[in-house]
Amino acid sequence: MRPAGEPYCSQKPLKHVADAGVRIALGTDSGVPGVELGSAVHGELELMLGAGLKPTQPIVAAAGNAAADVGQSDLGTIKGSKLAGLVVVSGDPLQEISDSRKIQLLVKDGEIVMTSEIGS
Repeated sequence: MRPAGEPYCSQKPLKHVADAGVRIALGTDSGVPGVELGSAVHGELELMLGAGLKPTQPIVAAAGNAAADVGQSDLGTIKGSKLAGLVVVSGDPLQEISDSRKIQLLVKDGEIVMTSEIGS
């Protein structure tokens, strides 16, 4: 049995490679039984934090690093020359990573595509 609070054995290498400077990107395996497309990302964020990454690292892995790794350098960060895409949450995922699940607003290509009424 794994002691409470101890990372899973598969999480341990993640901290080591991140500490070594390897860029980490978040991406779930869509189409795999038991992995719900979209919402599985939140569990992945929590597992990354549980592996010992700093609170900013899973968020950067999900946004800027993931976009860069699939050749979408115009996505993933907030800058004047980037495409307008935002996920607005209630709370502070840097303090409580599960707040990433509290999506209030989703903006894609400068257009609101979801509000909290849809995402609740």
